[in-house]
Amino acid sequence: MKNLWRIGLTLILLAFSGSGQQADEQDRGSLTTDPVYTDMGAYELYLQARQLIRKRGSALEEAVIILDEVIAREPDFAPAWAAQSLAYSVIPNYLVEFKGEAINAPEVLFLGETTAFRAVELDPNLAEAHLAMGNALRWRRVWGAAEDEYLKAYELDPYNIDIIEDVAEFYNAVGKYKEALKYAEKGYKLEPLVPLAIATYATNLSFNSRYEEAEVMFKKALEIQPGFAWPLTYLRDQYLGFGELDKAIDIVEGCEPCLANPIVAANAEILIKYRDGEITPEEIKQLIQEDNNFFSGGVAFILAGVEGLLDQYETQAFGQPAYNFSLWGGKPYASELVKTERYKRLVKYLGLVDYWRVRGWSDNCEPVGDDDFECG
Repeated sequence: MKNLWRIGLTLILLAFSGSGQQADEQDRGSLTTDPVYTDMGAYELYLQARQLIRKRGSALEEAVIILDEVIAREPDFAPAWAAQSLAYSVIPNYLVEFKGEAINAPEVLFLGETTAFRAVELDPNLAEAHLAMGNALRWRRVWGAAEDEYLKAYELDPYNIDIIEDVAEFYNAVGKYKEALKYAEKGYKLEPLVPLAIATYATNLSFNSRYEEAEVMFKKALEIQPGFAWPLTYLRDQYLGFGELDKAIDIVEGCEPCLANPIVAANAEILIKYRDGEITPEEIKQLIQEDNNFFSGGVAFILAGVEGLLDQYETQAFGQPAYNFSLWGGKPYASELVKTERYKRLVKYLGLVDYWRVRGWSDNCEPVGDDDFECG
């Protein structure tokens, strides 16, 4: 069966190597010496790594290790560099340790940036390479250029779930929730049984205030992939946004595989202490300010209200860059959050106002005259 698969792939490559006629001996010789395709074992490892990246969580480190081997065996294989970049770009959101050491988010994200550049250098027409570059630019908060790279990736491969997910996530990050939902819904229709596509769709339903539908989708993703931290934490935060602390704790404690994630487990412990009156407001404020990647928006909100949430945002924005920084303006607490002056200062600092003036305003903010704006 494996030999048949390899023969089939070779025939596909031959079909694209020339004019459509049968390749001559010279063409076949150049094809078999092409470093991208000579090592079929490396290609199979690459496919395995891509599936691990989609699983997120601890599978990300395994994916990176596999891709290290692929790149060592096929150093000019651009898709492997792009996949490596994608893995690096999401690792800080899921892991507290990487290769035996505590996560240093800027260092990991810089690796994502350098591997993205290498992917584009090797193949400027590769959709995943432009996706990787979009991620790198988003981390740098170069919003307009990041958007261009994402849309280029989507133009090249509009049916790629990884691309659709990141395009949707980008539009969430800049506060364009309706636009994000269009992409997320397409991804779900393409892959209705893939947890990544389901979680993306659920997140964007939630950000567009379609909370009951989002709850169903979050639970569906968890049924297919128990232990998937993304849908669990977003559903937890949706409950927290409505002040449903016990419900949020119950959903986490009911997902035993999810508690293997140290960030999920630590947040659950803090929520339980808060519910039981075992942690003071001063301790909460200190925790939020000291560990900007520890708390989610929903946890910060339930512990310390809108001011605590803004403390967390400012720590993320003014401290070490956090790749996955998002305004969370689609959450249940958004209407109160976005009206504050601190929120306005924050989006100015992040460069989002300049981006909005050129590329269109967010769903929550609009211009007032030539020099001001308001959110609500």
